[in-house]
Parts: sequence; C-alpha cells; structure tokens
Amino acid sequence: MLKNHRITQIEDYEQFVGAEAIERIMKKAKSLQYLHVANVSSTYYGGGVAQLLTSLTLLMNSVGIRTGWRVIQGARDFFSITKKMHNALQGETIKRGEEGWKDLLAKRGSLDQCLGRSESDKFLLGFCLRFITKFRI
Repeated sequence: MLKNHRITQIEDYEQFVGAEAIERIMKKAKSLQYLHVANVSSTYYGGGVAQLLTSLTLLMNSVGIRTGWRVIQGARDFFSITKKMHNALQGETIKRGEEGWKDLLAKRGSLDQCLGRSESDKFLLGFCLRFITKFRI
C-alpha cells in the first residue's frame, strides 16, 4: 500500500527548471483557463501517448486548465487509418494510393459506422475527412 502518495503538481518541477520557468508556465496557463482541453487516444494504457497523457492531463488541471482524456472506439480498419494519419503528421511521407488510404476513400460514406454517434466521434470523423481532403489522399 502506498503511503503519502499524492498527485504531482507543477511546483514539484521547480527544482529541475527553476522558479522563473514555473512562473512563466503559470502566467501562460492563466490566459488559457477558459478552455476545456480534451485529449483523445485509442487506449488509457501502453504506448507513448498514454504515458504522456497520464502526466500531462494531471499537470494541466493543476495549473487551472480544465483537461480531460477520452478514449475512442472504432473498428480495426479505422485505427489503421488513424495510425497512418498520425505518422503523416509526424513527417512520414504519404503515398497516394497506398493500401488503407484507398480503402478509406472507398468507405468515406460509411466511415461513421466505424465510430459511435457521440459528438466527439462525429468531430473525429470530420477531422479525418478534412485531413484526407487537405492532403488529397
């Protein structure tokens, strides 16, 4: 059993980055406190995104930025497409006609079946379709 366990606060990083850096972060965070940030990923555990969001979500809340974390549900082919999008945003070359992209284009009309009907799912679907259109995949 953990004793004296508590959630890390931004002030706990002062010993590593200095008081001035913490003050700058707090000042910048104050101007963002009206926002509600929703992080989206495919899982709460495993992988780099989950590891980062675990700490980031807590720290953003600790500086007054209302932050949540949502996990999306989807079919296997949906996640193969979102992984390609993720890699493209990280700088990987997008190849027109690559397997998966063709499949998505063929399914554009029915892609929403891969997702639920929540507002966040509809937003994500719109994002995916705008991404495809912007990059003319």
